[in-house]
Amino acid sequence: MKTLHIDLKEHSYNIHIGSGLLDRAGELIRQIHSGSQVIILADETPWKLYGDRLKQSLNQAGFHAAVFHMASGEQSKSMTVLEELLDFMAASKLTRSSLLIVFGGGVAGDLGGFAAASYMRGIDFVQIPTTLLSQVDSSVGGKTAVNLKSGKNLVGAFWQPRLVISDTGLLTSLSDREFAGGMAEVIKYGAIFDREFFHFLEGCPDRASLMEKMPDIVHRCCDLKRMVVEEDERDTGRRMLLNFGHTFGHALETIGNYERYIHGEGVALGMLQAVSYGVRIGKTPSHILEPLTNLCKACGLPVTTDIPSADLVDHMTIDKKADGAKIRLILLEELGKAYVETVTKEQLSSVMADTLTIDTFPSGQVVLPPSKSVAHRALIAAALSGGGTISHTGTNEDIQATIRCLSVLGAKLSQITNREFGAADNWRVDAGLPVRIQEPLTLDCGESGSTLRFLIPLAALYGADITFTGHGRLMERPLDVYEHCMRGKGVTFTRGDNQLTVHGPLEGGIFRLPGDVSSQFITGLLLALPLLPNDSMVIVQTSLQSASYVDLTLDVLKEYGITIHNDNHQTYFIPGNQSYKVRDYSVEADFSGAALFLAAAALGRPLELMSLNTNSVQGDRAFLNLLKDAGYELDNGPNGGIVVVKNTIDNDLTGAVRRPAPLTVDVGDIPDLVPPLAALLAFGNGESRIENAGRLRIKESDRLTTVTRQLNNLGADVTEGEDHLIIRGKASLSGGTCSGENDHRIAMMCGVAAIGCENPVTLSDYKCVKKSYPDFWNDFMKEDSR
Repeated sequence: MKTLHIDLKEHSYNIHIGSGLLDRAGELIRQIHSGSQVIILADETPWKLYGDRLKQSLNQAGFHAAVFHMASGEQSKSMTVLEELLDFMAASKLTRSSLLIVFGGGVAGDLGGFAAASYMRGIDFVQIPTTLLSQVDSSVGGKTAVNLKSGKNLVGAFWQPRLVISDTGLLTSLSDREFAGGMAEVIKYGAIFDREFFHFLEGCPDRASLMEKMPDIVHRCCDLKRMVVEEDERDTGRRMLLNFGHTFGHALETIGNYERYIHGEGVALGMLQAVSYGVRIGKTPSHILEPLTNLCKACGLPVTTDIPSADLVDHMTIDKKADGAKIRLILLEELGKAYVETVTKEQLSSVMADTLTIDTFPSGQVVLPPSKSVAHRALIAAALSGGGTISHTGTNEDIQATIRCLSVLGAKLSQITNREFGAADNWRVDAGLPVRIQEPLTLDCGESGSTLRFLIPLAALYGADITFTGHGRLMERPLDVYEHCMRGKGVTFTRGDNQLTVHGPLEGGIFRLPGDVSSQFITGLLLALPLLPNDSMVIVQTSLQSASYVDLTLDVLKEYGITIHNDNHQTYFIPGNQSYKVRDYSVEADFSGAALFLAAAALGRPLELMSLNTNSVQGDRAFLNLLKDAGYELDNGPNGGIVVVKNTIDNDLTGAVRRPAPLTVDVGDIPDLVPPLAALLAFGNGESRIENAGRLRIKESDRLTTVTRQLNNLGADVTEGEDHLIIRGKASLSGGTCSGENDHRIAMMCGVAAIGCENPVTLSDYKCVKKSYPDFWNDFMKEDSR
């Protein structure tokens, strides 16, 4: 048993922590209470499991207990139930020397504590918390309250317990959802006070490993709260930091009528909302968001909500932590260090808005994100090698999907912290993918086509059911190429509702497939086939589009010691019985992201793009040549980056920038360049054509349609064909409203096009950029007015 002493002078008390303490409850309570009459406020769910043990322990210590039963759930924390409890206490003839024992989670603790504070102007009470959330947080510190219809915890009192008994053994009976909810409060303590504790939690990948260390976890959380409560019992100073995530979280709970989100889920979402807010106003480092998101996900907590920000802000103004017309938020200065930020409703609404007004634009140096295409391949190769580090992977959702799926398959990847490596997006492989998998597994690929198509052949190596799921339009995208080319090679494919199950093991041989659907199918095979005992051959039956992406694959494979013989991208010979070699790998900067800023520079923004590898095999490096074809020159910048020099074509766009020459471009090998290219050519000095673009219809959106619709919304003149676009350039666009249409590249395209608009551009669904470039708006909308 571990014991903490809370030193609050006449309100001091002990917290006992350990497994099996429920059977000693009577003995421990007798040490602080000499009377015999007690009342138990019992949450019905834990009471059914453990009530007899508590009553027996109390009887053995000479207590006579009457029991008031309350229904589980937030709905019981009401004025109605409070009145019923107080009437029961009066009917039981409790006096000021009587004792109330609260047996349950946070709801019971808040309700019972307020009843103890109210009855006869205050009687003693003991907390026996039965949930993780209540053991680490709500049972300690003396905050008690009930809810009103208009908000959570609006009526309450500070009333310290006489004793807290936290039996960690009771936590084994919690549902996964309740356990996860408690972990939100645990994560909170690491985020606001103790970075080392946060990293300790990152090293506990599942509930079983957490339970092994639970007495230490509860003790650390309570000790952190002890230090704060002893300094600020009445919540007027440093104790406010414990509300990290709660202002947002309470609003989410209230909107959901305390059913859609339980308290811990609201706190998890609230913490992420608070960090996002801090990032947007430039006071929280952006790299904090990813580890916090990942830890919440790992603990089974939600990380996104579709509740509109306007509704959220409205409910936050009546939260008890609001200060008149202002709202107190807890933000992170860094991981393990929090502070209070007071904002107005108008400030919060502006920053949290579901729409973004694009009226400032980039200038100066731009450090580009890593190549998502390279990072996918490097992570998979590293997992197959069984070791090494991969640095500069990026923090976007697609890369997170690949890391998540590799982890489910059995790879052990750990994030390298700033102290060790200097950035948040670096990973170490502690254990590679297993040789055999026997149990069924489910891989959630999010909306990442690369994750899905690259991992299907790897899943086919195993003689187990590996089920792939996805979101958005992912599972609607073509997958039957694999079914056809693997036919007769030991693999079965079973389709379900928005899922695909693969069962191997795959056999080597000759694989024939088209090259005009997606090069990702070829990459998936090239990643997996070297591991088979016999040789294989991949034959491309049509001309290969996006051959440069296969070149990326071959380049990464070579780095990891894999030999592939490439015959003009028509035939690939893959020797069998190869193994991936352990190495450290750094992902280079992304040319598809660079194209957005290159286009912005061509439209007049004074930019220098840093860290671009001009010798890269990335196909999107072609944007450099397209700029030259449009009449621009490229030069070295003063800091070693790339700058775009104005062209020599007449007809200024704004008096300082000249318009691009019209182009006809075959984008069969560079489909991701279409959005930034279309945004640039919308200001062209003539009619341009983007051809061979049919595959854009099977991206996150039908990009031929969405490029046309959104540019035309801003005043452009774009006509959509079956597999092409015709763009008639204008000197300027009118501006107005547009949408990202849940497609990261469309949202970013709108940002580029806004540079040449006469009026501000308002963009809805702007957050979808997190799929590939989470920091895009931070980089693009620098404080530099037009």
